[in-house]
Amino acid sequence: SIDDENRCLLTQGKWYQFNDDYLAYLEDSLAEIEVVHEPKYNYSAVKYKQFISERKETGQKIGLELAFNLELAEKHGFECHDRELIYFNGNKIELMDLFKDETLISVKFGNAASKLSYVVDQSLSALKFYKHRFKKDLPDIKRVALWIVLERKTELELKNGTPDLSKLGMFTFKNRIDGWKKEVRLLGYTPIIYLNYY
Repeated sequence: SIDDENRCLLTQGKWYQFNDDYLAYLEDSLAEIEVVHEPKYNYSAVKYKQFISERKETGQKIGLELAFNLELAEKHGFECHDRELIYFNGNKIELMDLFKDETLISVKFGNAASKLSYVVDQSLSALKFYKHRFKKDLPDIKRVALWIVLERKTELELKNGTPDLSKLGMFTFKNRIDGWKKEVRLLGYTPIIYLNYY
């Protein structure tokens, strides 16, 4: 268990506080990840309602993330693979939500570490499956991306023109991103983060 506010970790009944050296390391580590922020991909309740109203005739219930992914596919040249599941050894794996330019992309909307950390798990389990080529005919990839859509009113401060991940708060989630970055690199790919707002 991690206490985000006080930067503490509970393990085997003892609390440990992260020191400033570790926090500085984490900040440097996150700064190594390319962060892409294209304002045109920001989403809103208005865009979502409009998308749904255009699809009333299909009768299909479309959630927020699926609408976002479908819209990116229809208007911006991404391939949408949201809801496409692969069954392997009795487990269900969603390899990706979106695909474009040799990039495997997992998408998550959220404003809390608990919800956003899920996308890290999804990305890593998909990547391990991908790396071992358990399924033939998979497109080649060079990059692995987390597409994080933050549900918040204020945008993150910019650093060198891109959103500064260290200003995210959510210590747990930043920790998870650090671990994800290492795994992705270890498997021979480039980690990248797309960041937008809802």
